[in-house]
Amino acid sequence: MYYCSDLHQVGLALGSGDYGTAAGSITRGLLVETCDIQPERKVEPAPDVRGDLSVRRTGAGGQDYKISLGAALDVGDSSGAGIGDILASVLGKDTGTSLGGSKYKHRLQLDATCAPPWFNIWTDILPTPKQLTGIRFGSFKISIDSSATMIKFTADGIGKEQSDLAAQTLSFASAPLLDPLAVSVFTLGGGTVINFDKADITITSELEAFRPLANSRLISQLFRKKFDIDVALSGLSFSDETERNKFLGSQTDTSLDLKILDANSDYLEFYFPAMRYKTFKDPGIARDDLLKMSLTSLVLGDPANWYVDIKNGYSKRYDTGASI
Repeated sequence: MYYCSDLHQVGLALGSGDYGTAAGSITRGLLVETCDIQPERKVEPAPDVRGDLSVRRTGAGGQDYKISLGAALDVGDSSGAGIGDILASVLGKDTGTSLGGSKYKHRLQLDATCAPPWFNIWTDILPTPKQLTGIRFGSFKISIDSSATMIKFTADGIGKEQSDLAAQTLSFASAPLLDPLAVSVFTLGGGTVINFDKADITITSELEAFRPLANSRLISQLFRKKFDIDVALSGLSFSDETERNKFLGSQTDTSLDLKILDANSDYLEFYFPAMRYKTFKDPGIARDDLLKMSLTSLVLGDPANWYVDIKNGYSKRYDTGASI
């Protein structure tokens, strides 16, 4: 066994068949900075009084698998796994369009279902390589900071069970990293803004594991029961009070369009035509400091009107695996 993390791999496959069915093989490698898979089971002492303060019997609950990923961001390519798969699990629907020249646009939107796509993940981190089946991701966060050298994302999810799967041959994406200084479109309320140096977008798909009364400690299904998107921006104070006034008084909606190009002119774009401000922090006076402000907002409206677009070379839908 290799004890250096850099000598191990992570692979991902779109699930097929009944929920949680193990994959026969996994070929799409997932480039990660961190990948943490932890089994969880609650064990409690029985409330027995025997006069000696001892614990002789215990009760054990069901077994869950929690997964947390962190990675540098790229748009993906024709072979490796990546951000498109994660977003398909969180959002649910991918409408693919061929752009010609082996390029495709993936429009990822919210699918109004309690059972979005699920995935299997393989790792060789344990002495016997294993796959975790039935994974749905319940959260995704992208953090863009102009002082950083790259953009990173995190994702958290829940899986059904682990099973052995021998060594796999994986193909990893070779797409260039998305640069935080390569934002080609950034509009708020329809107007171009240049005063923000940090942006966080958090997509939350709240999950609940269902475990029936049966002869198994595993979950039988994993359902989505709640969904929201939060946007947080911070930077220099606005030169006027247009956006501030949307937060005050009648709570007028605003909008966001954020597009990041890579070196191949592929891109990741977040388009939210309706957002409602949750907080709007005015700048304060502090000696030897710039006038900085911050805001948070909640995406509103018909899910058919907002989207996350990815342009890359992947020719299949991230939600079903069907060819585009």
